[in-house]
Amino acid sequence: MQSIKSKGERAAWGIVVVVPLVLLVLGALGVYVTVRWEDAVRRERARIEAALTPERRQARDLQQQQQRQAEERRLQANEQAYARSVEEQKRAHAVEVELCALRSACSKYPAARQDCATAANFSRCIEIKTGRAVDEGTCTLKGEVSNPPDNMPGWFACLGD
Repeated sequence: MQSIKSKGERAAWGIVVVVPLVLLVLGALGVYVTVRWEDAVRRERARIEAALTPERRQARDLQQQQQRQAEERRLQANEQAYARSVEEQKRAHAVEVELCALRSACSKYPAARQDCATAANFSRCIEIKTGRAVDEGTCTLKGEVSNPPDNMPGWFACLGD
């Protein structure tokens, strides 16, 4: 085995050995301090508990119970708000789907109007060609929705439906 000759090599080996040992000692010291601290806290809590009068203990228990009830009410309110939000999102999606279906039917209206001009039952022919009952009051001759609502989704939003 070769011996370590230069001071640089000895210093490097010293760092390789000493640093992990120092870290190990500091970690053990940290665990010791934490355990001692937890013991001290536990003893202090036991001392305070023993010093409480029955009236103070009852008052503390009542306060803790009220805090638990308040937390339960807060959680229930959050759950109800979430449920309302989900329902509102479902309703908004249903409206969006309906408006997209109307947009799609209106886009077919001009061609369907031309095709159904000679049909015996014009409105039934339009319904078959567009997929729903539409007329000039619902759709324009350009194939757009007449008087679209403010929440009318754009073409891109309707692509997935």
